[in-house]
Formats: sequence, C-alpha cells, structure tokens
Amino acid sequence: MSCMLTLEEIEFKRQELECHLEKVMSIELIKWQSENKLCVSDVNIRLANVHNKGESKHNVVTGVSVDLDYKP
Repeated sequence: MSCMLTLEEIEFKRQELECHLEKVMSIELIKWQSENKLCVSDVNIRLANVHNKGESKHNVVTGVSVDLDYKP
C-alpha cells in the first residue's frame, strides 16, 4: 500500500476508524455498565508516539481514564 494518500482517502480512513472504535467501545461499555450498575459518562484514551527512525510513524495506548456518573 502506498503511503501517498489523498486528503479524501485519509478522511475516509479516519471516519472508518471512528465508526469501528464506536462499535467496539459501545459493546464493552454496555456490558460493563450492565454488570456494574454504574453509568460511564466519559472515556479518554492517552496515546504515545513510538516512532523509531526508519519506521512508519505510529502511536500506542498508554492509558485510559473513565468518568462515572454515579450521582442520582
């Protein structure tokens, strides 16, 4: 696959990723909330760059924080 993508291709790939992450996260959050009887109000994912010289640029997940809505 070529590294030279058009802006339209990049935008399409971004939207595909967002849709995929939304589906995966929705399944996990529904399951967790049901099992724990708590409401998740926000999820943040932290990333860090692990780009080494001569390799393609990419990030890895270094942490996740979750806010719960537990007040009546």
